[in-house]
Amino acid sequence: MVLKDVSTTYAYTVRYQATLYDAQGAQVGVFSVSEANLLPGETVAVGAGGDTTAPAVRFALTPDPRESAPCAYPIVNASKQPAPVPSAPGIWTKPRVDPKYAGQQYPGEVTGTLQVQPARQGLQAQAVLYDSAGHVSGFESQQLTTADGPTPVRIVFRESFTYSGFPNPWAPVAQATVSAYDDLRTLTGGGLGECQRLQGSAPVLTP
Repeated sequence: MVLKDVSTTYAYTVRYQATLYDAQGAQVGVFSVSEANLLPGETVAVGAGGDTTAPAVRFALTPDPRESAPCAYPIVNASKQPAPVPSAPGIWTKPRVDPKYAGQQYPGEVTGTLQVQPARQGLQAQAVLYDSAGHVSGFESQQLTTADGPTPVRIVFRESFTYSGFPNPWAPVAQATVSAYDDLRTLTGGGLGECQRLQGSAPVLTP
């Protein structure tokens, strides 16, 4: 799934639990979703993997009870927060096999250019793939050592078996985007207030 912090006054740290249901409404699996750390305006793709007892048609998100409570951090000094990096179109090159070199395999990759202002270090870049219906069909991350102004990125999609043995991407690809976000846990400078614990659940989403 792709999450975006649309608030202008809070940053968030949250780990969801995804409960999957079949067409009759019966629960067929429970996955723990990767932790998301979001500053205002930032977008991040996170995922979960595991086994299901039957095909799932929808899932519900709730804060993971096995993890520490999710937090909302008030922005107490906006001037100390990095500006969000706008998402940009990406070009997807699908995996291929070169028969000339003993069937050498080349993984898929996404290339694109991010506009990063001001210059900074340690950004996490992401490429997100979508199918023709707009559903996420894969994503991959890469840390950028430095980024300043127009920053070309090339993100290689290595096969991942996190998703119940499926490769990455796990569905057809019709569109790609590139984005970047800061690691909330490594930010310094006193721009965030104390954790305000979140309660409640997220809406039901259709995969």
